[in-house]
Amino acid sequence: MLRSIYNSWSGINASERSLTQVSHNLANVSTTAYKRSELAFSDMLYRTLQERRLPSYSAEGLAVGQGTGLRAQASFSGQGTLRETERPFDLAISGEGYFRFFTADGETVYSRDGHLILDAAGRLVNSAGDYLDFPFMPGERGSTLSISPEGAAVITGSSGEPVERGQIRLYRFSNPAGLANEGGGRYLESAFSGPPLEGLPGDAGFGRIQQYYLEQSNTDTALEMVQLLLDQRALQANVRSLITADELQALALQIRL
Repeated sequence: MLRSIYNSWSGINASERSLTQVSHNLANVSTTAYKRSELAFSDMLYRTLQERRLPSYSAEGLAVGQGTGLRAQASFSGQGTLRETERPFDLAISGEGYFRFFTADGETVYSRDGHLILDAAGRLVNSAGDYLDFPFMPGERGSTLSISPEGAAVITGSSGEPVERGQIRLYRFSNPAGLANEGGGRYLESAFSGPPLEGLPGDAGFGRIQQYYLEQSNTDTALEMVQLLLDQRALQANVRSLITADELQALALQIRL
């Protein structure tokens, strides 16, 4: 009887965790370059029972499950919809690849969030203050910035003479789902992702840069709502199972010989 209670508790815990992940995905449906995640569960180790009075199912005994447990968090790195903006420092990657940023502490992080601004030093930085690995310096007042799909940055001044200011490079991983998620759309290299591969936008295996665009979240609202209903029903079923196990235990304790 106690085993049924523990199994029901593990199911309730799993349903609550899945509901938390679904609500997190829905909360970030408007977050730039957000990548949705799902939780993967598996049944826990079986326990072998040796029955002394009744014949067992097999010579090794009767195997009884111990409930469910969280196995992993799966991240989906699929392309989000590109939304057009009016800011020249808004950059989106159409295809595979990540921008490389450096934090204030010199740590290397990767991100697809191309919502950038200029800091006092003339560097392109994101909302977290990480600066893009790109030797960009602003031109004179009134100049315009143009970034080609291949990542070449050109500034055109009032004289109309274009001046090339550098090349934006992209980085990709053999297993992008294995990147360590730091939050805020920032990722770190890990043993599961493999080392970063550097390349130019438009090269084989790399996407192209779209200026005046931002990548939207790849969260599918309809899919998340379906998962929300499934988690709700699973939670209700596990709660009902817990109540039933508790009632059966109470009846057993009230039996008088």
